[in-house]
Amino acid sequence: MNSTPDCRQQCPETRSLFKKPMITSATNPKIKHLHKLISDRKYRYQHKQFVVEGCRQLEGAPAVLDVYVSSSASVPLLDVLPGNLHIVEEKIFNRLADTENTQGVLAVCALEYERTISAHKNYVLLDALQDPGNAGTIIRTAAAFGYGGVIFTHGCVDPFSPKVVRSTMGAIFQCQIVLLNDLSHLQGRHVVAADLGGPDIAAVKIKSPYILAIGNEARGISDDLSPWINQIVTIPFQTSSVNSLNAAVAAGIAMYALNCFRPERSH
Repeated sequence: MNSTPDCRQQCPETRSLFKKPMITSATNPKIKHLHKLISDRKYRYQHKQFVVEGCRQLEGAPAVLDVYVSSSASVPLLDVLPGNLHIVEEKIFNRLADTENTQGVLAVCALEYERTISAHKNYVLLDALQDPGNAGTIIRTAAAFGYGGVIFTHGCVDPFSPKVVRSTMGAIFQCQIVLLNDLSHLQGRHVVAADLGGPDIAAVKIKSPYILAIGNEARGISDDLSPWINQIVTIPFQTSSVNSLNAAVAAGIAMYALNCFRPERSH
């Protein structure tokens, strides 16, 4: 039986919050702030905040700053002060929600990331990856396989955009995010690229710590990253009729092969 409380339930202590003034205007400063956090990457980083939609996504969130609840939804069981919980008229809320069947909960969370990488951790590096679903799935997979973090290089989708965050299924709070614009920080690190032309990934011995690089969906490993690659590994196919994999699928296979199915691995 799952002991984790369902944050969609309405608890007695917070039912009275529906008596507080409801936000009914799209020009309300709080709604305008929320909309900018959702739609504007630069604004997110200026305010060091991002938006998470849905209750399940918030499990494990270390710092929930504000919660916005649709007037048609139940007040969530979240650790947030009453003054930071806001009821929003349903039609206004639905304009903000990114999902068709919304749970009626939007939360503003602290946006936290690193600019440097540890010399003692394994990482996954995304090389100008632009698909939000792929990026979010890779973050979720990296967290599941115990990687130290996911590195986003210049040209990548924003890891704190709503579509990426939703695709992580809450793992955005379990996996360190590193924003790395200067590739010289890779100096001295063992960078392994999952690409064509290398030996079978299942036959290669790679000791930790290392950085697994995943290329752009269409172009693969970029010319900017290529000088920093120490080793190439390839996922062999069983048929010649397929010549490529989805980036998130390839990353998941590579993470498992390098980090989980090796007796010599270290963390």
